[in-house]
Amino acid sequence: MLRQPSRAVRHCQIRAAECERLAELATDSESRDSYSRMAESWRKLAESREFVARLEAFLGYVKD
Repeated sequence: MLRQPSRAVRHCQIRAAECERLAELATDSESRDSYSRMAESWRKLAESREFVARLEAFLGYVKD
């Protein structure tokens, strides 16, 4: 069964998307690279949060 991402994961995904949009709008390569790195960091954080949620569910620690 597919689960909806948690609020924390969704927040990270939204921030990553914002950084990607800002990278597209950036007029210089330094800003574009910076926003792209930030987007990647947000995506990695989202992946980490997803992993923790799966681990907590597996171990029975989910608090709904």
